[in-house]
Amino acid sequence: MYRKYRNCAYCLLPCAPTRDHARPQHLGGKLHDHRGQNWVPACVQCNAIKGGLPWSWWIRALPVRPEVSLGPSLESFEQWLLDHLTPGFKWMLQDVQAELTRRKIREQDILIGL
Repeated sequence: MYRKYRNCAYCLLPCAPTRDHARPQHLGGKLHDHRGQNWVPACVQCNAIKGGLPWSWWIRALPVRPEVSLGPSLESFEQWLLDHLTPGFKWMLQDVQAELTRRKIREQDILIGL
């Protein structure tokens, strides 16, 4: 199933994707989830950057927008999830959108001096 994807879910760059387990196997993620509920297509670079990080740590570590060069970001991952939304990806989209909302609130608090 992941072979139908031609872009990395994290950075959106074209690639021959590898399977990245959103919930790492060593932390209880399912090894063979053929419904696609625990993996996303990722380029080798993004998969290596994420490594075995827990899902919640990974999305908190991502910048909101790609930095100087294209790279993984919350906005690009959100766009990929919206473009490929299936029931299996819904929990990931909810987590990413919640993290984006949390950061926007934090930015507003900083701007008003809280």
